Amino acid sequence: MREPVRFAAAVRAAEERGARSYLEVGPDAVLTSLVRDCLAAEDPAVAATGRARGDDVDVLLEAVAALHAGGVPVNWRAVFAGSGARLIDLPTYPFQRRRYWVSRHSTVHGGTLRHPMLTGAEPEPGTNRVLCRGRLSAGTHPWLAGHVAGGRTLVPATVLVELAVRAGDEVDCDLLEDLAIVAPLELPAAGGVRLQVTLGEPDETGRRTVDLDSRPDDAGTREPWTRHATGTLGVTAPGKPDETAAWPPADATPVHVEGAYDVLAAAGLAYGPAFRGVRAVWRRDGDLFAEVRLPDAESAAGYVMHPALLDAALHASLVAAPELAEARLPFSFSGVRLLASGATELRVHVRELGDSRIRLNLADGAGSPVARIETVTLRRPAGQHPLGGLPETSTVCGGSSRSRTVSPPARGTMSSCTSRAGRGAPTRWPRCTPPPPRPLRCWGPGARPVSRKAGAWSW
Repeated sequence: MREPVRFAAAVRAAEERGARSYLEVGPDAVLTSLVRDCLAAEDPAVAATGRARGDDVDVLLEAVAALHAGGVPVNWRAVFAGSGARLIDLPTYPFQRRRYWVSRHSTVHGGTLRHPMLTGAEPEPGTNRVLCRGRLSAGTHPWLAGHVAGGRTLVPATVLVELAVRAGDEVDCDLLEDLAIVAPLELPAAGGVRLQVTLGEPDETGRRTVDLDSRPDDAGTREPWTRHATGTLGVTAPGKPDETAAWPPADATPVHVEGAYDVLAAAGLAYGPAFRGVRAVWRRDGDLFAEVRLPDAESAAGYVMHPALLDAALHASLVAAPELAEARLPFSFSGVRLLASGATELRVHVRELGDSRIRLNLADGAGSPVARIETVTLRRPAGQHPLGGLPETSTVCGGSSRSRTVSPPARGTMSSCTSRAGRGAPTRWPRCTPPPPRPLRCWGPGARPVSRKAGAWSW
């Protein structure tokens, strides 16, 4: 053998091109088990036409049945021709098509998470840290290709929120206290990206840090991970949220939103069908109310909240803005608490907080609470990369791995930000004088400038 076989790469390439069923033709099922380990899909249809031990006809029929169960059409008349088999009437009630077998998967550490993007979670040896892994690609998640900003296909910030919240479920943290987007995650046209969500050591209250990183599928062993978001997970106090009031509010005024997505596309924010979820918007004083819905072609199964649905909830202020050129994209989140999963439609209440910040209350179609986000900080994409990253010139305070994003202080004053280790206690930092109104990344005492070159991000 003169060249590498690259069997795993070939199987993943077939999956990227839409293959969902795999048949091994040969004297034995040598490669069938290997195929499963190479795929991102949780339960692919994989079968073999032959086995070293077993009746050839029985093995072949088992393979045909396995492919049929996986959705491959089968000409059953040809299969049973000459066997004496005959058609019988079906039962008078429709098949329910629900699976009742106990799943072999588990959500405990080291098991499969049964999540469309995260595949497993494991404790880090010798520590109380937990690592969750996953994968994204345009082949396995085609709806992601419908999120284009500035001509680049970017993974929406709501995907990072979903990953952080789902990882938090593994360690009984039901509150995403904060999450800051520090670098955009671009979706490659071919291949995919590997994901890693790292949950730090818990403190005495159960709070943990959460960091989200990625690497290309074909990255070498020496290629580093890229950090895209960092934040904190915590635990909420027990309590029952309030039900949503009458909908829509009687004193709210309807807002015309027809054609808004086309205007946004012309301005550089092109949303595909999965993200065009806003159906109606109302305005009352400084508040917005919206109805958003996930398209029928998309499934919310497995998600805490489908990222496209949550992203659409953020569009209320976009499509209702008098000047769509002022469109803003999410940069950071705080106080994210998801109360129910599997929602396909939402009633959205958006409250403007000032300084490009909004608060969201989300309910289902019956008015039952689904989620609450205390603060979403938005940023205009003009003049900087959408969905995160630093502007052309920023000031970074260096010296510690504890990070926070805060508004820049006035010149000659002290800045105040929250230390991750201090559980909400304010920390005073040395004087930093960035050119306002640029954001400031605080890492500890000391300061150094960081710049971004065209097409590259340096940290």
